[in-house]
Amino acid sequence: MGENMYNKLNATITTSASNETSTSNRKEIKMIPLELINDPENPMRFDMNKNALNELAESIRMSGLLQPIVVYRQNQRYTVVAGHRRLIAHRINKATEILAMVCDIDNDTVLSMRYAENAYREDISLFDEAVFLSKLKDDRKITLVALANLVGKSKTYVAERCEVMNYDHVLLKAVADNAISFSIARIFNRCNDTNELRGMVKQAINGGVSINTARDWVRMSNLDSDMTDQAQEQEIEPQLPLTQSPSQLMTICSICAKPTPNNDIITYHYCWDCAHVFHMYDM
Repeated sequence: MGENMYNKLNATITTSASNETSTSNRKEIKMIPLELINDPENPMRFDMNKNALNELAESIRMSGLLQPIVVYRQNQRYTVVAGHRRLIAHRINKATEILAMVCDIDNDTVLSMRYAENAYREDISLFDEAVFLSKLKDDRKITLVALANLVGKSKTYVAERCEVMNYDHVLLKAVADNAISFSIARIFNRCNDTNELRGMVKQAINGGVSINTARDWVRMSNLDSDMTDQAQEQEIEPQLPLTQSPSQLMTICSICAKPTPNNDIITYHYCWDCAHVFHMYDM
């Protein structure tokens, strides 16, 4: 995996350099003092695992650096494009310098390479990716299509991840904590009722939930909300004459919003689990 990523980054740099006629757009590999290297301006990893960093530092201490980090020149200093964790590991080891590939590339290439270096790692979280893409879109004031082209993903892919930052704070925290899957989070985000959404998140965290059940919860919640709105819009008499017999009294049906004789109305009281098991909402 590491070798393939290194080859991909190297190819990106080579392509970028070949597209320019200036002799300044070249790459070189050399040792650079750590004190001259800046962290990425917009790191993709929101929170790095300290234990994993210590393990990486120990591995580098024992076996050496297997591949150089990638940096670009920024005035008299350098900024990391790929290999931020390796740089931090060197700091942990109290090293004074690190092997780096120095390249002269444009800002779009820097961002594309930084995304590629992180996005395909198994330990990158959805939340980290969502923060990175959303900030990138806002900072550069670009459309979803432009963002998708920049990072080499589909418009749908980047749109779904940017939308994460608009989630209700309870749902967003569950995603950030990896307490629920992205598939479940996307389904819950379609719920129109905030309180019920938060209840779904809590139940999913405590007891788990399948995709089909999550869809049922949201469908039932939205259906009930829609029917309530329709019922409130119905123009019916607010109060029926007292001379009417009980059989003539009417109640609004929760499903179709049609005025229905009380004798023909059936009332259910059920929890989410039982509603799913017995399909009350289909009746």
